[in-house]
Amino acid sequence: MRQEYTVKAEKIQEDINLIQNHYKNRVREISAMEGKISSLLQLKNISDELSFSFSEEDVIRVAVDRTFETFKDDSRVMLFLVAEKRYGLELVCTAMGEKAKPVIMKKGGTFERWVIKNMQSLLVKDARKDFRFSLNPDEDNEEYIAIISKPFISDGNIIGVLKVDSKKEGVFEQHELRMLDIIGEIATVAIKNARLYRKTEELAIRDSLTGLYVYRYFMDRLEAEVKRAIRSNVPFAVFMIDIDNFKGFNDKHGHVAGDLVLKNVGSILNKKYSAGDIACRYGGEEFAFVALNYNKTQAVKLAEEIREDIARAPIEVRREKITVTVSIGVAVFGVDAKFREDLLMEADKCLYRAKAEGKNRVVCAD
Repeated sequence: MRQEYTVKAEKIQEDINLIQNHYKNRVREISAMEGKISSLLQLKNISDELSFSFSEEDVIRVAVDRTFETFKDDSRVMLFLVAEKRYGLELVCTAMGEKAKPVIMKKGGTFERWVIKNMQSLLVKDARKDFRFSLNPDEDNEEYIAIISKPFISDGNIIGVLKVDSKKEGVFEQHELRMLDIIGEIATVAIKNARLYRKTEELAIRDSLTGLYVYRYFMDRLEAEVKRAIRSNVPFAVFMIDIDNFKGFNDKHGHVAGDLVLKNVGSILNKKYSAGDIACRYGGEEFAFVALNYNKTQAVKLAEEIREDIARAPIEVRREKITVTVSIGVAVFGVDAKFREDLLMEADKCLYRAKAEGKNRVVCAD
């Protein structure tokens, strides 16, 4: 009887153990499923937010912020972009226990170069033990030993790198790398779209022949500069520029040659302005130029340089080199006028004086 009871008790205990193990397995499966659902929801939210980010700066900030929120756990997020005008990578945004903040002119290190060279994602559980890398103290922070990194590849070219690293070894596995891969793919598309959007906007505000800004955009920018100058009490100058004898040139040599003259003047103006300055095709053969932070003496000097550069760049028509000259009127905000329309009027008056006095010269407001 006792033996029969013992056998039944053992059978019951065995059944209980099976039920408990089954329950634990189900709990683990449910927990894993909840984790996957949470990850998918995170990715959906990131995708939604990035799809509504139209500027590259917004895309970068959102990508870094949301990547940091995804991994946390004392992680650091770094986003590098390929410098468009300089060789190599530049760190443009980072997050470490705080919101994303822009960073300028820090180059990529050992791991970023590996990602670019191999054009594939990277998982490093402990950089101290990874035979693939020899860390450079000047480039790499040796405290961060666990790394996952994803290249941004657009049309077969690397445009950036997204990296997450941690001071804790082994915190990243294949699951985390897959998450970063997906975030990186979404961010790559968003950056590409933002750049296309920017180019489309540029096309809308650029003159197709000369590459200079169109009249409407110039007037909006000029109004903004007037308001800025009122607040900061910093002067700026406006040049009105007109090609001398352009109608006669067109009649003699044809519109194709005339377009070549316009392109040439536009190219010189494009090369001449500094950051913040505005060069515009004002209409026909007339151009406008805003030189920020210039007083009258500096403005006249710059206008003379522009005039001389154009005169020294003849165009060739049917093997004949023809010198092109311009007349320029100069007015300075705060000295010659305090409103946009008055400033343009003063510069225009000076332009007409330059024409009346013999052309190929610079005249400034008295």
